[in-house]
Amino acid sequence: MHPYIHRPANPGYTTEELAHQLSVTKAALLILHPAFLKTAKSAMQQAGMPQDRIVLVESPPSQTSYSTVDELVQFGMQNPPNFNEIHFKAGQAKTTLAFLSFSSGTTGIS
Repeated sequence: MHPYIHRPANPGYTTEELAHQLSVTKAALLILHPAFLKTAKSAMQQAGMPQDRIVLVESPPSQTSYSTVDELVQFGMQNPPNFNEIHFKAGQAKTTLAFLSFSSGTTGIS
């Protein structure tokens, strides 16, 4: 799988369910709301994923050592990445995975 494919997780997952998804997808980074930090940390430990791969969508009231999405955006603006735009050959887009969802979408959370 391409390393930049997004794999959203159901926010209601248990530690075991999230650990399974992290392992199966070989996730490199987990972006989450601070309310789910406890479950995420436990799941990442079970999946053998380093804790420094946590990024929070917002800072919690108490100080944490985790990066936030805003900090990553600022870093990206100051250090623009070099990347090659992907151009598909005719028909290739029909067979290329772009989104893998482990959730049926019935949680009502977007």
